[in-house]
Amino acid sequence: MGNKKKLLFIVPSMVGGGVERCLLNLINALDHNQYKIDILAIKSGGDLINQIPTDVGYRYTWKKEWRLFGKRIPGSDRVFSLVYQKCPAKLLAKLFIKKDYDVVIDYWGQEGLKLATGTKGKKIAFIHFDMNTEGLQTAYFPYVSHKELKSAYASMDTIACVSKDSLDSMEKRFHFENPELLSVKYNINLNDVILSKSDEPLDESWKKFFSKKEGKILCAVGRLTWIKGYDRLIKICARLKEEGIAFKLLILGQGEEQENLEKLIDVHQLHENVILGGFHKNPYSFMKASDLFICSSHFEGFSTVVSEAVILGVPVLTTNCTGAKEILGESEYGLVTGKDDESLYEGLKKILIDENLYQRYCNAVIKRQKFFDNHVRLKETEELFK
Repeated sequence: MGNKKKLLFIVPSMVGGGVERCLLNLINALDHNQYKIDILAIKSGGDLINQIPTDVGYRYTWKKEWRLFGKRIPGSDRVFSLVYQKCPAKLLAKLFIKKDYDVVIDYWGQEGLKLATGTKGKKIAFIHFDMNTEGLQTAYFPYVSHKELKSAYASMDTIACVSKDSLDSMEKRFHFENPELLSVKYNINLNDVILSKSDEPLDESWKKFFSKKEGKILCAVGRLTWIKGYDRLIKICARLKEEGIAFKLLILGQGEEQENLEKLIDVHQLHENVILGGFHKNPYSFMKASDLFICSSHFEGFSTVVSEAVILGVPVLTTNCTGAKEILGESEYGLVTGKDDESLYEGLKKILIDENLYQRYCNAVIKRQKFFDNHVRLKETEELFK
């Protein structure tokens, strides 16, 4: 085959988050006989580095921690901020990208956006979230103003939004003059891989966990961060336990909220009800064995794990984050609650005590599986790279 098209994907890091997993799904779905692919992480580290295909290049622009003789040297974050904010985009690209690519894709993050603007060739930005969400609405770094950030996005050849909600948020926030700049490109899910991995047997200790059924087994998967809302989910579980509702909740993931969540489990005496199961390379066997998948996030992009739960045929309850209604309709294929704590509590209680409602979603989620047609999605995404 002739010369391969050279693609560079830029991400904040390779931590075990949904965006990074979406990137790996896309890279695995692409024909590597047609593309030479590299990943550039803004910062080093991450659980998913060892899942990058061997023929895909990986490097990073900034070491997450500076150490000398094993001791951490302070100042890395400060210098990082100064470099990314003060250096012109072309200089940053020369320092960190170093070579030319046919297509440079800022897969997520405004540092990556700045790097992309300093490169030659085609430039693409992916938007995974509602850009008007609190926290993102006034986040300009490494730019200093709304005007600068808008100018950077407007310089892209195209902006691919992973949901209609994220596209609407970009239109409302930036009011781009070019209406064709934005398009919706849904994330790729490796359906066959997900289904195959879900058939892998669980360890004996986990088999015992799932076999001792005292009420429904709930499952949540994601990094242990505030955004995922696991603290409020645990507090909701405490309320449900006090009301005599039987259940077990398994949370798979790791992150900075681990200690806080462990303390909440201790305070509310939920050791028999809530289990922090840690990070698992293959969460699909756990998800498939569960009765209900829960997304308790304060905000999400087009949720990878909710999509995967639907592919596995597991009923879903999710807060109304970006893309939730595109996946589940108006609670047609799964229960979509408000983002506030009380709505999440009411929704979870309802599905746990109303068996007819639960069975309805068991049937409905199977019908929704055809929504995830990877052949169409991949073809549409590859059109971006032409």
